[in-house]
Amino acid sequence: MSSVTQAPARVGAMRRAGRSVARTASTAALDARLLWRNQFYTVSLVVCVLLGGGLRFFFAPDQAGAVLPVIYLLMVGASTYFIGGAFVLLEKSQDTLVALRTSPLRPRDYLRAKVLVFGSLLAAECTILGAVAFGAAGVERGWALAIGLLALGVLQTAIGVGQSAPHGAVTTFLIPGGALIGTALQLPIFYVFEVGPAWLWYLFPTHGPFLMILGAWRDLDTWQWAYAVGVTVVALLWSLRWARRRLDEHLDWTSR
Repeated sequence: MSSVTQAPARVGAMRRAGRSVARTASTAALDARLLWRNQFYTVSLVVCVLLGGGLRFFFAPDQAGAVLPVIYLLMVGASTYFIGGAFVLLEKSQDTLVALRTSPLRPRDYLRAKVLVFGSLLAAECTILGAVAFGAAGVERGWALAIGLLALGVLQTAIGVGQSAPHGAVTTFLIPGGALIGTALQLPIFYVFEVGPAWLWYLFPTHGPFLMILGAWRDLDTWQWAYAVGVTVVALLWSLRWARRRLDEHLDWTSR
């Protein structure tokens, strides 16, 4: 194919990509405003400050590398999973999704907006909590902490959104599937406490970003870094694809 015939195709692809980015940004801004109107940011800030203050009181700074990763996965990560799912249910109950399905918005744009907003929110919450509790005590690899937190937020949000897609109420979302899946995602915390065989916790998808977060404070073997990066990438790609397919299947949102 000549460059003359390729040029219009490139221009068309760039325009489609630009429209997709614009739709994602617009939906993310709408989600952010909804969180603001419901005072979610204020509540999150208060909870993070209070929890950080409690950790500062009960634990020494040299324990930050063991305490914070557990808190990040157990509490903040779990909340992102449940909030992501609850947000979809809220939009269902208000018939917002009915309007969105007839708009130019695509399922992938909707999903990107959710993981962008809630993934960023998780990273911000963890940053505030950690700063209040211990500051930057013992952090040797800030890049690993940042990547691990963002990956954890995206992963938990995508799974929460996908899990909530077929449900119409919070109770059916939580019992039993949501509660079981949400709990399973947090089980790698036992790796820190050395409960059970270490290899067992490597079977969970959240152990990839969790290990990367741990690597911000402790030295990891080369194979552990390779595992953390590899599993994180695979888990993110799988969860995003799975969540999009669930949106297509259960919300009658035909991919376009």
